[in-house]
Amino acid sequence: MEQLGLPIHEYAGYIAEALAILHWDAEVDANDVEFVLGSRRQLPTQTCTPLSPSYIAKLPYNSDTRSLTEPEPTTKLQPQIQDLQVWVLDFDCCDSISMDIEGVEKAAVSAQRNDPYIPKPCASGTKDYELWKRFCNRYLAVGTEIVQRRQLEETLPRLFIERLVALQGETPSEHQHFPRGPYCARHNDEEA
Repeated sequence: MEQLGLPIHEYAGYIAEALAILHWDAEVDANDVEFVLGSRRQLPTQTCTPLSPSYIAKLPYNSDTRSLTEPEPTTKLQPQIQDLQVWVLDFDCCDSISMDIEGVEKAAVSAQRNDPYIPKPCASGTKDYELWKRFCNRYLAVGTEIVQRRQLEETLPRLFIERLVALQGETPSEHQHFPRGPYCARHNDEEA
């Protein structure tokens, strides 16, 4: 990403914002979600063509009318770098969290499991310190705004960051075990 000149600090901020919203607004642990880069959604620029009732009546049962009414989307095979956005995918392993210290722990363990997608806690002066700092600052700003609006305990976002730092260096086997979401394929495999 650095070699491509992508705005990695902006992406770290977007990831932090999404995590704070998932934790303190949606009340989910964000377990196994993936943050990926994708192009902006291409919306049709033309208006839809209405179909007459008599035309619709002649269509076979269960026909797809979308392709008949909307213009063909214009696709760009090589999106410009400035068109890239951060997308959040794969919510099947998410589970609810409580709005207390136990929820903080569950969210932090889930974030540690999502290791490749979240900036790592690191010391000042290291290469990725500014990335970690951007992530922390944005997470705390958005998280604090949410917990204040929702009248939750205001220390929750800071406790999450502190716990994430404390988990750094621990192996997953040392983490407290929390169940994965009810729709997670791995969750079902663990029960079998």
